[in-house]
Amino acid sequence: MSTTLKIKKRTLWVIAVAVVLVVGFFFLKGNSRNEVSDVANNAIGAQVGNIALDFSLKDVSGNVVSLSQFKGKKVVLAFFATWCTPCQIEASRLKQVDDETGGEKFVVYQIGVDNRESEDDLRNFKNQFGNDDWIVGFGFDVAQKYNVRSLDTTLIIDENGKIVYRDNGVPASFEDLRKYLT
Repeated sequence: MSTTLKIKKRTLWVIAVAVVLVVGFFFLKGNSRNEVSDVANNAIGAQVGNIALDFSLKDVSGNVVSLSQFKGKKVVLAFFATWCTPCQIEASRLKQVDDETGGEKFVVYQIGVDNRESEDDLRNFKNQFGNDDWIVGFGFDVAQKYNVRSLDTTLIIDENGKIVYRDNGVPASFEDLRKYLT
C-alpha cells in the first residue's frame, strides 16, 4: 500500500471519529438539558426528580390499590422475584427500617415481575421477608411503565409524589433506606 493511500485512509478515520464525537456531544448535551428541564417542570416519569406515574394493582389479598392513594406518605416501590437473592437482601433491610419506624412513616409496595410465580409464592415472600401491612402483587405492566430492566429495582417516592431514589439491580443499603425513609 502506498504512503499516500495510508495517509488518505488515516485522514478518513480521523474525520469519521471526529464526526461521531461531535454528534455524540450534541446528542448528550441536548438530552441532559431536556432531563434537567423535565425535573424542573415536575414532569411525570420514572426517573429521580420526576413525579411518579400513577397505577393501580390488585394485591394478593384481592384489593385494588393505587399509588395515588398514598399521597402525603413516602412509598417504596420494589420490583422483585421471590427467588432473587438481592431482592431478599433488600427486603430484609427494608423490613428492618420499617420495624424501626413502627410502620408509620412509609408504605411498602412489593411488585412481583416473574410470571412463573403464583400469588402463594408472593404471600410466602411477604411472610418471610416483609411485614403484614406491605402491599404485594403482580405488576408486569407497571414494571414496563417504570422502565424496570433488572430485578431488585427499587424506587422511593416522597410525600409529594416525587421520585427521590432509584436503584437498578443492586440492593439498597440499609443506610440509604433509612436516609430516604425516616
